[in-house]
Amino acid sequence: MLIVATDSGSPFALDLNTLEMKGLLSFVLKGIARVGGLDLAYSKESADALNTNEILAHARYDKRLNRLIMSKSKFDIPGNDNKGNTIYEFLEFDNTFRLVSSRKYISRFMAMHDWMIT
Repeated sequence: MLIVATDSGSPFALDLNTLEMKGLLSFVLKGIARVGGLDLAYSKESADALNTNEILAHARYDKRLNRLIMSKSKFDIPGNDNKGNTIYEFLEFDNTFRLVSSRKYISRFMAMHDWMIT
């Protein structure tokens, strides 16, 4: 499966060989779970985390941990002191697409398009 995303959108799943659009990644994960391809409990949690229009376009792969890391960005208006905030959430998935970590950070109002992990 190939995953494609756009800023402020939901990621989509494509067939790796034909590039045929399979649908929203969250729906594809739920579908795989229904036919017994993934454990339903964690597949639903992963699908729910991705069922949003807050995903940023650029994901990262941590080769050392064998994890896909995706990020969400949400604006909080009016935010603290009426100055606005941005809430970032980083989602880590293992090689079976189990959501293994989710961390949120709040910053002053800003827009982020790309990011890196260290």
